[in-house]
Amino acid sequence: MIKLHTLLLSLLCSISPVLNADNLQLPQMGDPVDQTLSPRQEQLLGDAFMSQIRANNALIDDPELNYYLQNLGNRLLSASANENRPFTFFIVKASDINAFAAPGGYIGIHSGLMTETHNEAQLASVLAHEIVHVQQRHIARAQAEAYKSSLTTAAAFLAALVLGSQGKTQESQAVLYGGLAASQQLAINFTRANEHEADRLGIHILVKSGFNPKAMAQFFTILRQKNDLSSDELPEYLRTHPLNNARIAEAKNRAANYSKPQQQTDSLKFQLMRMRLRVKTSEELPTLVATTRQMALSTAPSLNQDVWNYGSAIALAQLDKAEEGLLYLQPLLKKAPENIHYLLASAQLASASKQIKQAEQLFSQLFAFYPNYHPAVIAYAHHLENNDQPKAVVELLRRHLRESYQYTSQAYSMLAQNEKKLGNNVASREALAEYYAYQGELKQAIKQLKWAIKELPKNSPDTLRIKVKIETLETKKAELEQE
Repeated sequence: MIKLHTLLLSLLCSISPVLNADNLQLPQMGDPVDQTLSPRQEQLLGDAFMSQIRANNALIDDPELNYYLQNLGNRLLSASANENRPFTFFIVKASDINAFAAPGGYIGIHSGLMTETHNEAQLASVLAHEIVHVQQRHIARAQAEAYKSSLTTAAAFLAALVLGSQGKTQESQAVLYGGLAASQQLAINFTRANEHEADRLGIHILVKSGFNPKAMAQFFTILRQKNDLSSDELPEYLRTHPLNNARIAEAKNRAANYSKPQQQTDSLKFQLMRMRLRVKTSEELPTLVATTRQMALSTAPSLNQDVWNYGSAIALAQLDKAEEGLLYLQPLLKKAPENIHYLLASAQLASASKQIKQAEQLFSQLFAFYPNYHPAVIAYAHHLENNDQPKAVVELLRRHLRESYQYTSQAYSMLAQNEKKLGNNVASREALAEYYAYQGELKQAIKQLKWAIKELPKNSPDTLRIKVKIETLETKKAELEQE
C-alpha cells in the first residue's frame, strides 16, 4: 500500500526543487519502463483517473473556459517536437494554487492557480512544465516500481487525492494525508531531476510558442511572495514542492538566453477568461458584482475596464439579472463587434432575458464569424432547447459532433434528451451511451447500447454497428478491470 500511495502522489507532478541533470535524454523505443507500465496501460490509467474525477463533479464544467484552456495547451503542443498523442487540459474546482500531470496526457490546473496568474504567459509556463512531464514519461517512470495494483483501484485512489485536496470527504482526506509520508523518499530521490528537466524544456516550449520565457520565473516569484505574505497558509505548490532561490535564478538565466523582441506576455482573451473563472467560482457573487462595478468605473491606467465590465455582466447573469448584465456588454460589443466572448455573452444574456429576436441575431453574427466555435454551439443548443425546438437542437448537435473533435458529455446529454423528445429512442440511447462512455461509466454505456438493440426492428442494419460499439467498450472495460 505504501508503494501505491507513492505511485499516486507521483502522478501529481508539479514544480519542485532543482537538481543538476542537464544530460537527461528523451525515452527511447524499448525503454525498460514499458516492461512494467506500457503506453497502453498508462493511457488506461489516465482514462480511469479522469472517469473518477468527472464522476465526482470535481471539474469546472464551462465550455468557454475549457475551450480556452484546451486551445492554449494545443498551441504549446504544436511547438513541441514529435508530439502526436491527444492531450486533455482541464480545470479542477479548487481554490489553492496547484497543477498536475496525470497519465495518458491529462493535465489539470486548479482554479486558484489560473486566478492567481497575472498574465497568459505565466499560465502557459505552468502548462508547458506539465506537458514535459508527460512527454518525458516522468509519470510512467515513477510508477514503474510501484505498479502493483489494478488500474481501476489506482485511478480511484488518485482521484481521492485530488478530491481530498478540496476537502470533499473525510475518507479522501485520509487517503491524501496517509500517502504524503510515503511519498517523501520519492520526492527526494526521483522528482528533483525530472522537475529540473521540466523547467528547462518547458521554457523551450514557451519560446517556440511565441511566449515570453521570463514568465516561468515570474510565476515562481509570485509563489514565493505569497509564501512570504502568509506563512501560516502555505500555497499548495510550495507545501508539496518547495522553491528555492537557485531554481528561480536558474529560470531567469535560462530565459535571458531566449529573450527576443515581440514575445507575447498577455492577451485580452486570457484576462476575460480569468475574470470568467473568478465569477464561476465565486461564493460571494453580490460582493463580486459590487467590486466589478467599482473597478469598471476606475480611471487607473493599470486596470482594463473592459474586463471588469465583462465580469459585471457575467456575474449579473449568474444572479438572474441578465437584462441588467446586457447593459455592461453593449459598449464592449460596440467597441469590438467581432470579439467572440462579447458576442457569446451578449447572445446568452439576451436569451436568458427572453429577448429572443435579439438573441437569434447575435447567435447568427457569432456563427458568421466563428462557425464551429464549440461553446457557441452548446449555448445555441440551450437557447433552442429553452424555446422548445428539439428538432433544431438534434440537427445542430448531430452536425457539430460529426464535424468537430469537441466531443463532450454535455453535448451528448443534450442530444439524448432531445432525441427522446422526438421519439427517437434508439438514437437517444446511443447518445446516452456516448455520454456514459465519456464519463467513464462503461457498464452503463454498454447497458444503453444493449437496450438500443432490443428496440431496433429485426434485421436492422444498425444492429451490427451498435454491436461493434459494445465490443469496443467491453474490451476497454476488461482492460481496466484486469490486475
